[in-house]
Amino acid sequence: MSALGALASPPSESFISLDSAKYQTPAQHQMPLQTHLISTDADASETESEASATNATASASPKMAKSDQSETSLPSPLQKLRLRHPLEAGLRSNAAEVEHAEKSFGATSDNSDELNRNSPGRFIPVEVDGTPHDTPWPVATGLRQQLTSLETIAEEQLKSPFELMVANPINPKPTVYLVEWIREMNRQLDSLQALPSISHPAGGSILDRLTTEAKNGYSQAERLEDAKQRTQTLCTAYAITRRAEVWKAVWLACQSEQSTSPETMLAPSGVINAAASQLTAVHDALTRVGDSEGWHQFLLLEDLKSLFESPNPKDNTQQLRILAQRVLTRIERTELSDDQRRLLEASSITTFISTLRPLASSTVDYAQLLNQIEQQEINSIDHNAVDLADSLQNLRYSANPADQRIAEKLDVHYRNANFRVAFSSRLINRLLPETDPMTVPIRTRAMGANIRGESQIESAVRISLEPSSDRWNMVLKSIGDITTLSTGQQSVVEIHTTGKANFESGTKVQIGQGGVTYDSTAVDVFGRLRLRKIESELDDYPILGGFVRTVAERRYQSMAPEANRISNRTVKNQIRNEIDQTLDQQTSRANEKLEALVIQPLVDLQLAPHVTEMRTTDEMLLGRFRVAGEWQMAAFTPRPRAPQDSLFNVQIHQSAINNTLEQLLPSGETRPIDQILRRIVESFGQKDWETPEDMPEDVEVRFSGNRPVTVEIVEGKVMLTLQIVQLKRGRAVDLRNVIIKASYRPEIKGLHAYLVRDGHLSITGPNMSMRKRLPARTIFNKVLSTNHSLPITVAGLEERQALKGLQISQLDLERGWIGLALSEGEDAKFALSQ
Repeated sequence: MSALGALASPPSESFISLDSAKYQTPAQHQMPLQTHLISTDADASETESEASATNATASASPKMAKSDQSETSLPSPLQKLRLRHPLEAGLRSNAAEVEHAEKSFGATSDNSDELNRNSPGRFIPVEVDGTPHDTPWPVATGLRQQLTSLETIAEEQLKSPFELMVANPINPKPTVYLVEWIREMNRQLDSLQALPSISHPAGGSILDRLTTEAKNGYSQAERLEDAKQRTQTLCTAYAITRRAEVWKAVWLACQSEQSTSPETMLAPSGVINAAASQLTAVHDALTRVGDSEGWHQFLLLEDLKSLFESPNPKDNTQQLRILAQRVLTRIERTELSDDQRRLLEASSITTFISTLRPLASSTVDYAQLLNQIEQQEINSIDHNAVDLADSLQNLRYSANPADQRIAEKLDVHYRNANFRVAFSSRLINRLLPETDPMTVPIRTRAMGANIRGESQIESAVRISLEPSSDRWNMVLKSIGDITTLSTGQQSVVEIHTTGKANFESGTKVQIGQGGVTYDSTAVDVFGRLRLRKIESELDDYPILGGFVRTVAERRYQSMAPEANRISNRTVKNQIRNEIDQTLDQQTSRANEKLEALVIQPLVDLQLAPHVTEMRTTDEMLLGRFRVAGEWQMAAFTPRPRAPQDSLFNVQIHQSAINNTLEQLLPSGETRPIDQILRRIVESFGQKDWETPEDMPEDVEVRFSGNRPVTVEIVEGKVMLTLQIVQLKRGRAVDLRNVIIKASYRPEIKGLHAYLVRDGHLSITGPNMSMRKRLPARTIFNKVLSTNHSLPITVAGLEERQALKGLQISQLDLERGWIGLALSEGEDAKFALSQ
């Protein structure tokens, strides 16, 4: 849990920030999206609603070191990539026992029975022109429930909307308009579900009306006085917006005359044969570069060859589709050096990729897709997420542009950023170390004289931010004073001088998708030399000595301007070299830490980290990231809004945690539980974790292949669910198909935030009798002990002098998100949401 970051903060009065945006075509990669501000009390330095099409994102992995210009030493990018399809990543095990267990587990949502009465997968009979039929549009059960709940709250505040209108017809209460808006939304949804087909011409105008009214919902919310009601209205309006955007893309696809050839979708022998015949040319092109074997693995050539050469390749359509998707994903979404990119642009490789592309897609049933979306809305940790992600991949690689647009909308709204962080310049400057005074010796020669002495340098370092729409942009400023005592010796004369100089330097530092870089340092020096005394070896001779000193002083005065320029230039070069050398070392270490601690662990877990936004304002560094593999979904709900005055804030969606756990835990194999726990906590940053003394020994578990451990964040708590296929402890315990559920509540102590188990464990499963539950409860009461909290923030924050006077001012757990923020003492008014 410490991957959430080191810090946290309290919710502001207005809870919600929406991730909505205008969208881009694939040609607009890496461009920031225009955003929509939904709250009047949002931080003026930040647009609170940031969304970006994930097709417009780039990998967060730092660039690999460029090879030399010779193709013979070009490395493959394989070491940076571990992407796999869930069918091959163990997310769906083919073991009969695991399949049986997963069928036995069923839905994990506590309200699944209620929802399934009107499940999104059912077509509800309606009447059109008096004729009963089934509607292909989804019932949108979750959205209907949101509207009903919101309407109930509003109507409780209104005894009679009509009476209020009569009492104040000019300016009725905003709740009156809200009730009418809710009813209008229900009417439009009813109209949509009454249509006989998804492609019905009337669908377009209804969807446009839904989009327009959703925008009105944002305006209605800002007029509401009640914070809870305002939050629910914003959430409901956003729930309508994201559906309407995707639904409209599906409706437009149905209107499109262009369609993908069914024969191509079925991977005809001609396409397979063409791709197979090009493998030799690709192999020849790769033999001339370094790490040929690595490139073969990167492009999965041996796997493709094996399927192409099978007795009947058309029987392997699904496997070919998965492999083709993996190859295209690696080429398009892996950050490659210029040399590596040029290699992939070779004619033989581009021809092969072009031939392979039609194999990467299959037909998608639009009605089924819409129902998959609704199931994701109802239960985002359900197994259905894999099916939705698979449909998205098929649409992404479809030859039909309309299908590709659907994939873009799904990327925007259902694979949105699930990790957001913001640093204020005030916090950054707090964390900067103080600069100790320095003494620098002087050994040089100038104007024919040997100069010796030393300089005393006192300086202070500050960071300022420069606005940028696509990176973190900082200026490292150093301001200081230099006092120099020096002696210049020429022939028989020594000239002693004192130098006083003020300097100011600035270095631009950028943190982007490729890591940390900096520009050369600009230095301004304002100084002047003052003559202290002149000594000569002829001072013992009264007349001659005085004459020599007089001549030397006149010569010094005539050359003083040039001496000042030389002195200032020397100081300037010295400061510039010192800063650049220090930055070079620190930048190298920062890039190494970024890759070692953040990027590579995510890549190793098949969680290709994507930057959806890196932005700099006058006061804040803002970053939004998606932690998900290509076959995993991400965030789709509004995130908690951070306090406006926070120095640091972070929001993490449960999908980032679940995606990590899904790839982290072993599937299909039995492991000692202490080994599994150690792997989990170390992956979340707890490198010094020690196994608790009361941890039971000889306990082994085999997790379900699908969603083995899930985290669900709702109503201020974290619900942890473990789906275990087999639980063993020596010969005494051997249980099958066990579901363990535990609830955790947040607590704060100083700058430490953590989760504490709340209440009793829930032990369920098919045929799970009291006798079988008892040993499982005994084991997991120790594994998930109430004595062992789960850390959210890293340890040792209270010991950092730079954080003195700061407090955790937010710890929000709502709607799938954890929101934390850090504020200065007098600004940290509250922390835990009520």
